[in-house]
Amino acid sequence: MSKKNFDIYLEFNYSKLNLAAFNKLNNQLEYYKEQSYKSYINSDQELNFDELQKLVETNIIEMERSIDEFVKDIYLIIETPQTMSIQLSVIKNNEGKNITKQDALYLIQDAKQQILKSHLDIRILHIIVENYVSDDVEYKFLPLEKNSKKFSISTSWSKSKVISLFPL
Repeated sequence: MSKKNFDIYLEFNYSKLNLAAFNKLNNQLEYYKEQSYKSYINSDQELNFDELQKLVETNIIEMERSIDEFVKDIYLIIETPQTMSIQLSVIKNNEGKNITKQDALYLIQDAKQQILKSHLDIRILHIIVENYVSDDVEYKFLPLEKNSKKFSISTSWSKSKVISLFPL
């Protein structure tokens, strides 16, 4: 049995398919592709699932070639009309110290608490760090071990109302 080096995410939102592979060793985004599938929706607003399946298979094969690893497990994210998105940036005075993974995790946790405090009836589906900012310089990756006075992250959160199927 071989150990997988990547976490694979497949997201369907209202009009796009997003496919991402994160390296488990260094937590870096190694592959990302965004592709529209609006052309697979007919005039009656019905989705052509056969064409969509071909699109997914083609993109997974392309990603496997790029990361040189077969995909076995995928984290599937499906956004529905009940799903909402929130963008939030949080900042930390880093006092000129090196940026650590714990600094980023702290800011994500802080953002999560702020969202949950103001939206009591939701469940957070996923969190995406859009970018990191160190002393007004924007990065798409976590700038570890960089000295920084001010450190911030910009996040996107997908949320959905909590629906209980059974009476409480």
